[in-house]
Amino acid sequence: MEPLKYLMLIFVISDSREAIQAQRCGVSSTSTDIVGGGDAHAGNWSWQVSLHIYGYYICGGSLISSEWVLTAAHCVYFSLPASYWTVYLGRQSQNISVSNPNMVRRGVQSIITHPDFDLSEFTSDIALLRLSEPVNFTSYISPICLAANDSVFHTGTTCWSTGWGSTGFQGFFGMDSGPLQEARVNVLGNQECDCRFQDFPFWDIRITPTMICAGGETGKGTCFGNSGGPLQCMQDYVWILAGVPNLGISCFTGFSHDSYARVSKFQSWILENVNGSDIGFVTFKSNGKDKDSSFLCYGEDTVSGIFYPLGNQDIETPSQDDGSSPKVFLEKRFVYFGRVYQQTYVNNNGHLTFDGPLSEPVPNLLLSQINRDIIAPLWTNIDNTVNGTISYRQVTRGGLLLVASNNINQYFPNLNFTASWLFIATWNKVPYFNNSQSRSSFQVVLVSDGSLSFVMMNYGNISSTDQSFQAGYGTVNSTNYFSIPVPDENKLYNSSNVNVLGRWTFRVDGGPEEGVFYPYRDEDTKNPSADLGSSPLITLEQPFVYFGLVYNQLYVNNKGYLTFEGPFHQYYPDYFPAYSTRDIIAPLWTDIDITRKGTISYRQVTDGHLLNRASRDINQYFPDLNFSASWVFIATWDKVRYYGYRRTESTFQVVLVSGKNMSFTLMHYGNIAPAMQPVMVKKFERH
Repeated sequence: MEPLKYLMLIFVISDSREAIQAQRCGVSSTSTDIVGGGDAHAGNWSWQVSLHIYGYYICGGSLISSEWVLTAAHCVYFSLPASYWTVYLGRQSQNISVSNPNMVRRGVQSIITHPDFDLSEFTSDIALLRLSEPVNFTSYISPICLAANDSVFHTGTTCWSTGWGSTGFQGFFGMDSGPLQEARVNVLGNQECDCRFQDFPFWDIRITPTMICAGGETGKGTCFGNSGGPLQCMQDYVWILAGVPNLGISCFTGFSHDSYARVSKFQSWILENVNGSDIGFVTFKSNGKDKDSSFLCYGEDTVSGIFYPLGNQDIETPSQDDGSSPKVFLEKRFVYFGRVYQQTYVNNNGHLTFDGPLSEPVPNLLLSQINRDIIAPLWTNIDNTVNGTISYRQVTRGGLLLVASNNINQYFPNLNFTASWLFIATWNKVPYFNNSQSRSSFQVVLVSDGSLSFVMMNYGNISSTDQSFQAGYGTVNSTNYFSIPVPDENKLYNSSNVNVLGRWTFRVDGGPEEGVFYPYRDEDTKNPSADLGSSPLITLEQPFVYFGLVYNQLYVNNKGYLTFEGPFHQYYPDYFPAYSTRDIIAPLWTDIDITRKGTISYRQVTDGHLLNRASRDINQYFPDLNFSASWVFIATWDKVRYYGYRRTESTFQVVLVSGKNMSFTLMHYGNIAPAMQPVMVKKFERH
């Protein structure tokens, strides 16, 4: 078997060599040692090109064949036609007074930008330039190999970035007019890089799988003017193009890492557009383990088993027998069986309450009349004055939201749930009262997207006790309750309702028909994804009386309001009252953009349980009417964002209710992002 194994190895190496030798790609002919950062030696980066318009340097690029250059799409997106561009190859310095016999100049025949390029988010930021005529390869001009689609770049992989960009945070006009610069940088995994971008104050960018990050260490990285150039990594003495710079925002300050278009993700697109040119694609493989796949945005905190992070980022409750935290103001609203809370208390005796602290050490059975909303992962007589910690944290961004979303979608399929907020409370190694040797660890996690709410209870080691205990949840007047059916408290770690030992998970917003929002999503009709768009004319199945006028039609406008006589495309709201020629109902009138994210949808209801729900709601808010709904119209703006602000996600809803010649409007609000622009919330009738 040994000769066969040896022969197979020869063929594998031969295949790789053929790919590399096809264009002699990735080979630095000058063989000058590359040992640090600073000025590059002539010929070290023989694929580096300089792109100019009207004699001015604009961006870098990489030669990938005798007639094709790869660069960033944003470099050429708003530019003049291809004929205005000039490409310099073999160029060492931007100082025109320095002669260079190795330099070659070419025009540009055509420019191809990736069809999915998005300037606001820097996705698919890659473009191809075809030279006006092929170039001959020399020791100073040659192509680089490209990372193949199965390439892997782990955190810590050493690569090099080159270009003539700024040498500090001086802006675009601080670009270097001297020699080509080189900098050794380390790759950073996408999850960790995305986490660091969230903390950078000037950019609202998400790192996607089509990007790769590197550099950013103080004194290393890219800056303005390096766009389009190469991020190159060596493997087996061959240089491979890993990325094309698009966000060189660190400018050596250490604020964040730099983002590049990940070349390996564009192999198919490149090959489809180079007209059969001989491009060398090579698979880059990092050694070791991929640490980024388990990275979370919490420093040294990690998910340990089933527990969400706890430790140095938590706020601890006072070490007091029968005590509790102070009032904790929630950063997002939490819907609990139809009631909306903006505060909670972490009680030392193993439970959360909302309307005030509860020091009661002896648990009530959750099905009894305790007359309060309560979530109790382990309600018993706990004493943290001698040992253990009780702590909590809130999470509104980062990898933990993705973890929670995945958990909820696994346990409750078909919801398409995306968490926007977590509250994590942990009782860590706490003893029972009068039993200092006991140790119990458990946790409760509240998960919400602003309308749907879930509770996770996680159990580690639980000591035995002869004290009474209770685990589960209860509500005011016990309208909803659940007791975990485990007779022995120390067996909680071995029980579950979601097939994950030690974890119990419940949906607690009240279900799809009993939460704040009326049902939406699956059965709705969706609006077109247009910036200044609206629904088509919607013929109402029953007339709607609006301040003396009777309407049989309406429009759901994308900017957050309903109109009746026709669509309306004004994205900056009129402040009510205002003179107007139209009737309008505006749950959140502002500049909303659903062209990339979010949905706007609507439905009409004329029979079934939703009419009963609407009747109950109206009779609760307007007693003595004896109202009976015969028609409901529901319009929902689900996870929409403000124009120009990708991370601003808001969900709200307007419900029209009609019956017995009476009309009502309900407005429901989930998670609403902080306003970046004028907003208006109101109904308005014409004067």
